[in-house]
Amino acid sequence: MMLVGCSAPVAAADRPILLTCTGTFGQLSTQWIQGNVPPTSAAIDLDRRTLQVLGGTYDIADIKETSLILSGRSSTGMVFFGSVDRTAGTISISGMRPEEHAKLQKGQSAQASMNYDLRCAPAKERMF
Repeated sequence: MMLVGCSAPVAAADRPILLTCTGTFGQLSTQWIQGNVPPTSAAIDLDRRTLQVLGGTYDIADIKETSLILSGRSSTGMVFFGSVDRTAGTISISGMRPEEHAKLQKGQSAQASMNYDLRCAPAKERMF
């Protein structure tokens, strides 16, 4: 007797999930500057609970059914937070100076220093 089965592809537990993303960014210097993010890659490592994108590594603070909750802090103290929508494939990351983040935590209005809004899709297989 021969059994034939079919299953959906599953990412190997020891391999990151690779995405290709495009989108927009905003950055505050003396004024708010906005622009487009050229095609870039992102890697989600659920085992290590990290997201790597645009030169930064963000911690996955919580894994929910439909989203990943992101957090992080740079060496200069900048506080990062955001999310990955697991269904829509969007990544949103904001960054604030520590004093602005403290205002936000108190329910006060606060000014972000940077923001990324990315639309992502699974990356094609690696060439090598």
